Amino acid sequence: MTSPRIARPPAPAWALLAPVMAAAACAPLADRMGASLVHDLRIGAAYDPAMLRAGAPLRVIGTPPDGAAPEETARAARLPARLGGRAPALLAPGAPAPAVFMALSFAPGVGAEAACAKTPPTPQPSTAPQSTALQSTAARPGPLRALFALCVGGRPAVEARLRSAATRGPRDAGFSRAMTQLFLAALPERNPALTRPPR
Repeated sequence: MTSPRIARPPAPAWALLAPVMAAAACAPLADRMGASLVHDLRIGAAYDPAMLRAGAPLRVIGTPPDGAAPEETARAARLPARLGGRAPALLAPGAPAPAVFMALSFAPGVGAEAACAKTPPTPQPSTAPQSTALQSTAARPGPLRALFALCVGGRPAVEARLRSAATRGPRDAGFSRAMTQLFLAALPERNPALTRPPR
């Protein structure tokens, strides 16, 4: 007589992302190695990779440590090849927010909800140099830190944080590599929150 088969309960969506979230503990080592680290990744049920096919503009909040302007940031934040490989259009300040857009915040204290709001937050004045200043002068110390969100209907469907000692911002080649790493982690081909575990 065979024993009855016991169905496995579905794994919670956050469990599928545990390796990425646990990687946050490696931040000091990543800094010493000059690496980039994606952490605190959350992908909700509203995420659908198909929504990116038509393109999603990028809202930039705050200023990266190298003082780059939002236009420079959008140009350097190229999407991976499977998402078109092009730079996203910049969502201009004051422009109406579309139903789907991306947000990238360098402003401390700005969370995903605020980044996705209809009216974006106004960051506190930054000590970063103006975009016309030389990259080598008066750059802020420490690794680059950024919050990324994919916003759907004014709410974050995806959120993640990037910490990188490999770049200070869009004015060096390390920024594009760090952004590719961020996009590949945060915008997967399938939504892990909706993926059924194997039986």
